[in-house]
Amino acid sequence: MTKINEITCFHCNQYGFDISLVSHRDALRAKRAQEQAEREWRKKEAEEARKKADTESMLISARKNQMQQKEHYLAVQAQRERNEFERVLR
Repeated sequence: MTKINEITCFHCNQYGFDISLVSHRDALRAKRAQEQAEREWRKKEAEEARKKADTESMLISARKNQMQQKEHYLAVQAQRERNEFERVLR
């Protein structure tokens, strides 16, 4: 038995507490602490997943925008070359 358990048992006996009741309360307290830790872990995981999804969405949107700008630039460049070609033909 650890020193803390011995002290707890001593206090329980001294004040007339039932050791099984104290053990039960300690077990409940430990279970609640574990459940709280699991809830926090799940919340953290969900937040990380949301951030990852947001980042991926932003990257997809940026890539789409980049491709549209490139297509526009190529179209403008092609029109300039056509205009220059027609100007030279005249």
